[in-house]
Amino acid sequence: MSSRFCFPMFIGLIALTSLSGCGRRLPTIVPVKGTVLLNGKPLPKAMVQFIPQRSDLGAEFTSTAVTDENGDFTLTCGYRDLPGAIVGQHTVVITESPLPEELRNTRDYRQIERYQAKLPNRPIPPPYGSATQSPLKVEIKEGQGLVKIELTR
Repeated sequence: MSSRFCFPMFIGLIALTSLSGCGRRLPTIVPVKGTVLLNGKPLPKAMVQFIPQRSDLGAEFTSTAVTDENGDFTLTCGYRDLPGAIVGQHTVVITESPLPEELRNTRDYRQIERYQAKLPNRPIPPPYGSATQSPLKVEIKEGQGLVKIELTR
């Protein structure tokens, strides 16, 4: 290849390389802890998802947690497993947590039903389990205190 063609191609590659680092700035992620209550009582072993309402962010910015016996949770953002959630508006989805390891591969649905029947403060009302139907909206701010999520039947 002649130098007449190589030099412009070289300059083009340098420009392209320098522009590739100019992507969008990552959103601010802040620590988030909270509690989930159903009819005023703790909701243990529930999956909590904070889904950002920003259309420019993908699913990797959804933050999740599983509540403990007191309904308390600490969010982890799917992006690089960073602790917390991005600053801004979120739709909150509450569902049953994944089954314990010993029940994940069972075909005995009665055993699963017995496990779920033992969970306190159930069932979780269906609208809270859908990103399109959940009425739960939370704004996360820098310096956020505890988030209290209250569900009703």
